[in-house]
Amino acid sequence: MRPGVRSAPPAPSVGALRGARRPTGRGEWWELSAICAQSLWQALGGRPRSPAVGRSLLALVLMVAVAASGTGRALAQAGPAGTVTETELATAIARALDWIEAHPATLQDGGFIDIVDEAVAFLVLYNFSRRPDDRSRFAAALRDRLSALEQLPAFEAWVYAQPKSLMDHYHLVLTAHLMQLADRPSAFQASIVAQAQRALLATPQASPTVRLTVVAFLEYLDGVPPGRVNALLADSVVAQVARAGFPALPARAAEDPKQITTLLLSALVHEVIALTDFGRLPPSPWLSERRAALLPSLVDAVHWASTERNIDLACELVMTAGFLGERLRAELRGLAQALVASQQPDGTWGASPTTPRQNKQRHTVLTATAILWAYANQRDD
Repeated sequence: MRPGVRSAPPAPSVGALRGARRPTGRGEWWELSAICAQSLWQALGGRPRSPAVGRSLLALVLMVAVAASGTGRALAQAGPAGTVTETELATAIARALDWIEAHPATLQDGGFIDIVDEAVAFLVLYNFSRRPDDRSRFAAALRDRLSALEQLPAFEAWVYAQPKSLMDHYHLVLTAHLMQLADRPSAFQASIVAQAQRALLATPQASPTVRLTVVAFLEYLDGVPPGRVNALLADSVVAQVARAGFPALPARAAEDPKQITTLLLSALVHEVIALTDFGRLPPSPWLSERRAALLPSLVDAVHWASTERNIDLACELVMTAGFLGERLRAELRGLAQALVASQQPDGTWGASPTTPRQNKQRHTVLTATAILWAYANQRDD
């Protein structure tokens, strides 16, 4: 799923970030999947390398609401019968980008995590773009968002706030990496890196997924010795799926296994994102050796997430396959058709009543827009 379409629809301009408040909304549902990755794997019948933490998994899972509801109702209903026209695709992308421009994430609306997710979306859209003017537009949007974030007093306050969880450090290291990619290195980068290094030393028993993602982004910032991430690969969810295959995907009636599966898949997505730097890097030899073992599980998971009407996860799984060097053309085409068919007139895919985020629409809009843009940029390949 590499960038490319010669006739890709033009993107509307995107305004600068507006508004500021104390960071909020740190309870993103993938965080639990990272924290509990090995426990989840054990509960699903996998074979982790080390014993799972002996806490109540069900109690942890029930703390998180996952997206398998009305937001993606049409996702399961839309099939491959229709073909999306260039006009329909361009219209859907324009509507979504218009919504993003009209509803920028701020610390009042969505909090720090939504701002970072928006920046990530612009990076992914940039990476998928073939035309120079599109790349310039999304690069400018990325710089604008991150420059505005850097200037917020609340951001500096969060950098120096104590204590912080390892997940807090993950988001800060990721933000510093995004700023470096945008050619806007953070004035706080040295402190962010040093604090994350100390946090890693102080939390040796933290989730393998969290540790792996923090170390991966630190490597991109030259914050740890090259190759440090390699020592963490054996305990990753990627390694577990490649060794044992993915456990059977649960039926829709099985609520608890369904939630556990969603969390585990999210951990897999975020590991691949970190190891490939959002698809900017080709898969490493280690990942490439496991790609053939991962792909059948990813394909099954895309269809499962679509059936479960989980737009966000289905989009992320298709992008994950793309980051591994596999386009999943049929799945991408079907997902794009479903997204065009189910988009609301305002450019969103409706509100997700189960997301823990303050803004119930934004994350779905960001992930769906990335998939539609990826589809537009590879149709002529």
